[in-house]
Amino acid sequence: MKNACGVRVLVLLTSVWFGAATAELSLADGRLRCDALVAASSHFWRKQQGGLARNEFVFEQGTAVVGVTGLVSSEVAFRASCDLAVLRPQDAFVDVESQSGLGLRAGQFQMPLGVDLMTNPVYAKLPGHPLMAAYAVPVEPWDIGIMGEWSSDRGYAAFAVVNGSGPNALDNNDRKDFCCRAGFRPWLRQDIEFAARGYYGWPDTATVAWRTIGAEFVYRGGRASVQAELQNLSSARLANNSGYAQFAYDLGIFEPVGRIEAVLPMRQRVDFSAMAGVNVRTPGDRVKVMLDVGYRSDTHIGWSLIGFTLRLQAVM
Repeated sequence: MKNACGVRVLVLLTSVWFGAATAELSLADGRLRCDALVAASSHFWRKQQGGLARNEFVFEQGTAVVGVTGLVSSEVAFRASCDLAVLRPQDAFVDVESQSGLGLRAGQFQMPLGVDLMTNPVYAKLPGHPLMAAYAVPVEPWDIGIMGEWSSDRGYAAFAVVNGSGPNALDNNDRKDFCCRAGFRPWLRQDIEFAARGYYGWPDTATVAWRTIGAEFVYRGGRASVQAELQNLSSARLANNSGYAQFAYDLGIFEPVGRIEAVLPMRQRVDFSAMAGVNVRTPGDRVKVMLDVGYRSDTHIGWSLIGFTLRLQAVM
């Protein structure tokens, strides 16, 4: 089933590549915009554990996210999106924003959990999220709740109150979870950002809270871009420190990229990963081919793998 889905997505991507990747569709005098992201990935891995080696070639689950953004007035907008590959809703929220930079969002939305998780997949530099993303939140980056926001040229801040049970689900306990993120730009003429974030909540019926705190750095200057995150997690079952540093250099059609990362569990050995590759893309990242090679080693469990990943994606 996964292979069949991957083939269908690859056929669509091929037609877009040799045709034209169109921009988002605007309707109702620009008040209604439709967009879509179609992607497919495959990987070849060679895993070694206990002196044994195993090879694996897999077509991963394809993605076909279709979204609609509507402008009700100059201050009120809404957004709805769904991954048609798995028939799963993602965004479903209403935004109210004032000219002063204050805003309010209600519904199902992606929480402010860090620069990587909040980056639109269209502009992602590498396939997949860093290892630390699995520990940023107890369930998933999308949840149901309400979020207040503020932004200016110098900085931004967001504070969300959510169910804590993930997307498309009712609250699974009588407590709410809290998520916040704040950042600032010290120099307006240089695209440098520093940010801090945190999450505090109770997964299921846990008596010990899930708590993460993180720090972020982003630099975008000319052709080069750098981003890095550090995170500390404390919960009833897990406790670790994690982080990554990511690099990219824009050469036009080609974009060399790389990332190194590590997770250091308490009283356990490190989980380390490194990845490097090149993106081949059209202007605006409308169509992109991502070719990467990676290495991962979990010294506590005693296994390592080296793998090659191919991802094709198109925006319509």
